[in-house]
Amino acid sequence: MKLPSQIKKSCLRCKTHQIHNLKKITKGKIKPMKWSNRQKERYGSRGNIGRYSRNPCERVKLSKRPHILLTCLNCNFNSNHTGRRNKKLEITKKKLI
Repeated sequence: MKLPSQIKKSCLRCKTHQIHNLKKITKGKIKPMKWSNRQKERYGSRGNIGRYSRNPCERVKLSKRPHILLTCLNCNFNSNHTGRRNKKLEITKKKLI
């Protein structure tokens, strides 16, 4: 799915339709010294980790809903938007201004 880098949507702070920049939200860098990551490293190999507790024929969704950050050009307010379900999201260089 291709999206332009700027779209016109209603801003939650301005209460008017403004041009917004789009940016795909991705996972951040893994921090190995966080408490949860140290616990996973220490206790991660114990048990079956819940692997065989569920029915093996459950349906698995093959695509995810992309998370998009919208930034208003007028007031610089950021808001999150969840897009349609698709396999690949590509933000093109097309601009409205």
